[in-house]
Amino acid sequence: MGRVNWMERAKEVACRYRINCRELQALRYAAQPASCPVRSGRIPKPTEDEVMRRYASARQTRLEQETEAVEFAIAMVRRKKQGDLTERLWEMVYRDQTHYLKGAALELGIPERTAVRYSGYFL
Repeated sequence: MGRVNWMERAKEVACRYRINCRELQALRYAAQPASCPVRSGRIPKPTEDEVMRRYASARQTRLEQETEAVEFAIAMVRRKKQGDLTERLWEMVYRDQTHYLKGAALELGIPERTAVRYSGYFL
């Protein structure tokens, strides 16, 4: 049961990789100190600002962990014998989401069973 939940979570993180990278970049940009105390046409409220800062900080930490996990998995896959093929499979199925696993297998010219195994290497 725990393994199934872990695998589903890994798939979700892999599918959200591009979105997470964009959101992380936006959070880093928003975290830069403002030169003027008035932001977005309003005078800040100290308590509200502290809550939002802590939320943004926690969200940024989580996004960094998720993107680092995906990047680490990609680096480990590249070391394998069929790393380039597995990486292209990951790009089609998880990152770009242009194919399902079966369609990506057809596109790459490998059996579906092999695609499932390579997907498991990544996850």
